[in-house]
Amino acid sequence: MRIWCFVHKGRFFLKGFLKSLELRYILASTFAFFTSFFMIIPIVPKYVEYLGASEFVIGLVVGAFGITSVTSRPFIGEYVDRRGTKLIMFFGALISAFASAIYPWVENVAFLALVRVMHGVGLGAFTTSALTWIAKAAPDERKGEVIGGYGMVIMMAMAIGPSLGGFAYDIFGFKAAFSLAFLIGLFSALLTLCVSEKHIVLRSFGAKGAFREMLASKPVMLSALGIALLTSGYSSLTSFFPIFSERYGLCGFDVGLFFTMYALANIAIRMPAGKATDKFGEKAVATPFSLLAALSLLGISIVREKLFFYVLAASFGLGFGALYVSLLTFALRFSPRDIRGVVSAILTASFDLGLVLGSAALGALAELYGFKAMYAIASTALFSCALLTLIGMGGSKTLVIQVHA
Repeated sequence: MRIWCFVHKGRFFLKGFLKSLELRYILASTFAFFTSFFMIIPIVPKYVEYLGASEFVIGLVVGAFGITSVTSRPFIGEYVDRRGTKLIMFFGALISAFASAIYPWVENVAFLALVRVMHGVGLGAFTTSALTWIAKAAPDERKGEVIGGYGMVIMMAMAIGPSLGGFAYDIFGFKAAFSLAFLIGLFSALLTLCVSEKHIVLRSFGAKGAFREMLASKPVMLSALGIALLTSGYSSLTSFFPIFSERYGLCGFDVGLFFTMYALANIAIRMPAGKATDKFGEKAVATPFSLLAALSLLGISIVREKLFFYVLAASFGLGFGALYVSLLTFALRFSPRDIRGVVSAILTASFDLGLVLGSAALGALAELYGFKAMYAIASTALFSCALLTLIGMGGSKTLVIQVHA
């Protein structure tokens, strides 16, 4: 569908954006990128172990990409605000693809860690620039819906990628699995070349750095803190649920079904949650779904029946998906269009920091007090997020649509 763009009285409008070919290219590229990324998640630890590394070293190597993924984002955000998103998206996808291709040829653990660091740069570059394109090009009155769609394709990749990677590894081995991830990542990079930036507002080179400015922005920092609280609670599932579940008789298939239920619910809620934020405001979505996610984690510390675990997985997926969409939308809707690259960098970095710090803190708590207490404590992060959104977000929907060039 043709995209109609015009500027009238300082306002930026896009008609038919949700059906535009450009948005489809972005979403297809994002899906391919994250499918490639999630494919290698179950494979990399096995490959590091294959090279003879200890459990501690495996953890260091696997997590090495997070260092550059977080630290590179502020610089990437500043760059895309001034130069545009297309080049960074392309090179982010290309770097990640070639990192996947290099893995099976590395036989030294230290060098493998360097490849992970390189992969982290690619991840930070692509995710920051892709979200920035969405945030800058999407019409503000439908921004929640578009962000919901963006998050939905990531969750679809998360649902497919690990199984695809595990299947390729089981049947064909490391080299074939990593090679398939490379090809899918390369396809993602090629798709970015089809994206136009004609709707993207760039920041003046004479303007001051926006990073400090956004650190003082209430919507941005509230959303960043909320996302960190959300992902710290989520880390209790990704890091510890497989171990916790074994103690209550759940097998590997049961754990896989648990995360499948989570992923399906998360996918299903993204678009409706985005539409709800556009219609009713972010607070109307964020606060109740924060409570739903919190009660889900609290329930995991209490229930013992397999069926209830599946129900709680789905309810947490609903809570996570809706809350994440509303927090992203709150920050991006109420930030100047020309510095949304920096905003995207702060938000995506807070996602990673919540996972890293949450895993470390909850692991220590589990060792001291046990898993039941750990899940009860993890739920307090989401209860805190509910309180944060209740107090910090506006009471009604208010749209700010403006261009700061």
